Amino acid sequence: MKHQNRYPVIYISLKDMRKSTFERQVNKFKAILQQILIQYNELLHSEKLDESEKALIRLYKDKIADIDDIEDSLLNISICLEKHYGKKVVILIDEYDVPLQYAYLQGYYYKMVNLLRNVVSAVLKTNSSLRQGILTGCLRIAKESIFTKLNNFSVYGITEEISAQYFGFTPYEVKQMLKDYDLLAYEQDVKEWYDGYLFGNLEMYELINKGSIIKKVKPDLTYREMDDTNNIYSFLLFTGYLKIGKTIDRLEDIYELLIPNNEVRKVYTNQFEQYFEEIT
Repeated sequence: MKHQNRYPVIYISLKDMRKSTFERQVNKFKAILQQILIQYNELLHSEKLDESEKALIRLYKDKIADIDDIEDSLLNISICLEKHYGKKVVILIDEYDVPLQYAYLQGYYYKMVNLLRNVVSAVLKTNSSLRQGILTGCLRIAKESIFTKLNNFSVYGITEEISAQYFGFTPYEVKQMLKDYDLLAYEQDVKEWYDGYLFGNLEMYELINKGSIIKKVKPDLTYREMDDTNNIYSFLLFTGYLKIGKTIDRLEDIYELLIPNNEVRKVYTNQFEQYFEEIT
């Protein structure tokens, strides 16, 4: 608690960067930068920033920055925030790989990889204004070299116990929430519909149990490998449509995989029914 509300924070989510062209994606990112500057509107009037820094902030706020300035945008904003507040900045980037997924589907994948690589490396490497940075996403995208330029970088995946409790609600937390809202009588119903994920050694309330297959999981996937049917189980696991039952061989990344709970099982059921209706 001693750290709460002690640092300026840049939080962005890329979940809505689902545009059909690279140009539209860039415009969406400009809108995200604009929202950051609306939140920190005081930077435009800060006595601690010089006029060139304020002019740069205006470029981002007015959505007229060129691609070079956009690549350094989070870096520049973090520098201005540290100057204004006198404290280093926390950077939180959520769902960083969503724009990569849509870029792959729409045919401008490498342009998107290059943009994200430059944005991320600028703000997270040798940035003296950075206190700590966190990125979340389904895939690591390690082969695309987005993160290779970063220092002191740690990856926490769903198979690692150190991060197990942070990927969902633990049984204790769910039970406490149900108790707080006088819904403890529905504990079993909640378990049937949402339980099932096993991250590390903790059960997470999201999926179910039934049937299993033993498969080798590929930790370092890229969206370029989506068309390879050998990777289908890895994609389904990392995007939440399968769960790990148990570890068969951690060194070889071989796991028992289970179909998700009632909620996700219903997704599968609907998809199969629709498929057979179309076929017949």
